Amino acid sequence: MPQSWEELAADKRARLAKTIPDEWKIQTLPAEDSVIDFPKESGI
Repeated sequence: MPQSWEELAADKRARLAKTIPDEWKIQTLPAEDSVIDFPKESGI
């Protein structure tokens, strides 16, 4: 039986996530109410 589009999309997202090095991933996301200082504080 063919995969649903949701299953196919989830598989592609998972494969994509594996290609991004851990040091490139943001470990802690900023609070949603204030993201202005995030680039400066995160070092990106």
